[in-house]
Amino acid sequence: STIASVIVVSCFDAVLLLPAPAFLIWGILGAATGGTRHPSPVARREIDLSRREWTLFAAATLLLATLSVARSATSVMAMTTVGRGGQTATWVEGAAWDPGSYRINSRVAQSYENRGRCARALPYARRAASLFPSSVPAKRLLRRCAKS
Repeated sequence: STIASVIVVSCFDAVLLLPAPAFLIWGILGAATGGTRHPSPVARREIDLSRREWTLFAAATLLLATLSVARSATSVMAMTTVGRGGQTATWVEGAAWDPGSYRINSRVAQSYENRGRCARALPYARRAASLFPSSVPAKRLLRRCAKS
């Protein structure tokens, strides 16, 4: 009945694209299978780590988690800054917070190019083109600014 209801619901809604329902459904289906009757023996290998190795592992994990949170925070700051207004200065500040955002770099480059300041637009246009190499607008902007 679970499989039938999932099929029916999936015909009308993209419910399995959301993480919570997908997790619930796959959990129910996994539990309903009952597992294998005769589990095959799996060779398990135990790894003994010294206290120093555990400390290094924990420190590396903490460092990666901290860097991930910092990266997310800078992206949020960029979105907050850009959301304050449409002035070029706010977009430039947003690009400083999140230099890896194609959208922000492209918008700054277009803003400068519209004002005839291609020298200021070029670094942002180059960055946008490097972030999204197949972008036609970024290539077009680079060509227009390279001519002037």
